Order: sequence, then C-alpha cells, then structure tokens
Amino acid sequence: YIEKQLQHADVSIYNSMGELVLQKNDVNENKCTFSIKALHSGIYFIRIVEQKEIKYTSKLLIQNP
Repeated sequence: YIEKQLQHADVSIYNSMGELVLQKNDVNENKCTFSIKALHSGIYFIRIVEQKEIKYTSKLLIQNP
C-alpha cells in the first residue's frame, strides 16, 4: 500500500537481485496497491518514477507463509 498523489507514474517492485517482479504503469491515483501473494518472503525494493524522474525508492520486507 502506497499513499502518495501520483500523476502518470510507473510503480515498480524489484527483488534483491534487481529483477522486476511487479509493475503498474501510468498510475494516476493517490493510492496504488499490489497483490504480493505470489512473491517469496524476502527483501524487495519499490520505486516510483514520474515524468522520467525517480520520486521515491524504499526497501520492503515481505513475509509470506
């Protein structure tokens, strides 16, 4: 769950090897959600790009059963 006003943003989630695992393009919402059920537990990174500029990057710890 991300709460940020997005305008034509690309929201991407990468695994610890730098491989893209989830992505939503052209997001124009103030909330963006992903289903992470298919992801293995581990460390991931989220990146939000608006107008070809990185606006937000953060580490995610995902723990799935």
